[in-house]
Amino acid sequence: MSRQPGHDWHAGAGVPLSRRQLLSRGAAMSGMALAAVLAACGGGGSSSSGNIATVTSAPATKAPTTAASAAPSASSTAGSAAARTAPAPGGFAVTAAARTSVAGSATSGTASASGGFDWQRFKGASIRVFVPTNPINTPIKNGLGEFEKLTGIKVNFEDLPENNAREKLTVEFTAGSGTIDVFSSSLHQERLLFAKNGWYAPLNEYLSDPKAVSPDFDWPGDFFKGAVDIMTVDGKIIGMPGNMDTNITFYRKDLFDQAGMTPPKTMDELEGAAKKFHNPPQMYGFVARGQKTSNATQIDPYFRNFGGGYFDKSGNPIMNSPEDIKAVEFYAMMLTKYGPPGVTNFSWPEASALFQQGRVALYTDGAGFAGPFEDKTKSTVAGKMGYGIFPAGPAGNFPPLFASSWSIYAKSKNKDAAWFFCQWAASKVNTLKILQGGTSVARVSAWNNPESRSGTALPTEWFESTFAMLKASVPGLPPVIRVAESRDIISVGVIDVINGQAAKTVMDRVQQEFKALVDKERAGG
Repeated sequence: MSRQPGHDWHAGAGVPLSRRQLLSRGAAMSGMALAAVLAACGGGGSSSSGNIATVTSAPATKAPTTAASAAPSASSTAGSAAARTAPAPGGFAVTAAARTSVAGSATSGTASASGGFDWQRFKGASIRVFVPTNPINTPIKNGLGEFEKLTGIKVNFEDLPENNAREKLTVEFTAGSGTIDVFSSSLHQERLLFAKNGWYAPLNEYLSDPKAVSPDFDWPGDFFKGAVDIMTVDGKIIGMPGNMDTNITFYRKDLFDQAGMTPPKTMDELEGAAKKFHNPPQMYGFVARGQKTSNATQIDPYFRNFGGGYFDKSGNPIMNSPEDIKAVEFYAMMLTKYGPPGVTNFSWPEASALFQQGRVALYTDGAGFAGPFEDKTKSTVAGKMGYGIFPAGPAGNFPPLFASSWSIYAKSKNKDAAWFFCQWAASKVNTLKILQGGTSVARVSAWNNPESRSGTALPTEWFESTFAMLKASVPGLPPVIRVAESRDIISVGVIDVINGQAAKTVMDRVQQEFKALVDKERAGG
């Protein structure tokens, strides 16, 4: 599906290590943590200011309570107004373009047909593409022959396991190597660090040049707003969207049907449903991540939905705001009252395994974990699953967005050909193929296309709920350079509250530590 066993796409933790320690532990570390640790070891490639970069969106401010921020229903958030024409099976709207065969989407746009754009413009060039091995890259890797035929550009494609790939990528960039042309970046971990180090080549000029963009590429119109936001730092577009993940609610549809209940749409309903089905040790009402570092990605939407976050509108840390305190109290209460014992040792593998064994009624986490639940050879809940939106809070619904990008290395000597690869990888054709493989994507047209559901065991409800949450999503985790450090600060606080410490006392400490980290970054440290 969209996850590799044993790998947390929302992971990334660790304390500063020596470079020797880093290399010896590399295989055990999250790849997304590696860049931050290298930077802490003095491995950054740029001497630019350490100030926190300005992101185009403001996802970390207190969530406004507006009609627009209310939790979208799966059936009512099926696309932008511009995309709505006629309903497709399952509630999505299908545009005229979506009804057309997608076979020509990535190949249209020749010089004669589009006022100057020509896929063969850089024929004879050669590029090096370097990515982690994961399911989203499989359709791209399998389609390299099509790209080379379309463009005449030779691709040297390298993929390594996540940890190895991140280590090699960071070492090459730190050394100033220019041999990598295109790379995949985990934006929720690496975006601001890589931008600070000057490793992304901005794509703004390409996207504004009709001769450089296929006429059907449709940036930014065909992409979720959250995707556009997370691809932009200080006004610079740093990549094209790869995979996009957000949080939804997994629930036992068979149990809910038997009880005559509908899936929870609010935090209060989430608690009520968990209480209804909680019957330990046979059945636990709720599970989510409690483990250090790992829980930071999951507390994120609780902060926002309760009206808090990481910063106020003036950029001041607010980790001990009343709203953040209420969010942590609620999350800890759900795990202590309705969760399994030892939940502070649960990351996604443990939570998913317990759910897959049929011992949990409700589970909130990334939409991309759904595939194994429908595997009848390994899952006791296959065919019994339901997929709902992430529950809204008092302030609305702001599910987190976690994403990867197709980016160009700033020191690449083949930027033009590399750009053609990036836009081809993010094309409508390839995005549709990735969604058909069960990985959520950034293009609205892919979700609107009825062909997106062919070849997948995932039901309509997964598509509807994930689509709804992607539309409402905002970039996840604090917008700081030292993301790994911030996750440690926050996640330890969550564990302390789960273990019974007073939330106000804990969050006062978290605020102090988080503010010190932010102040250090803003001072250039």
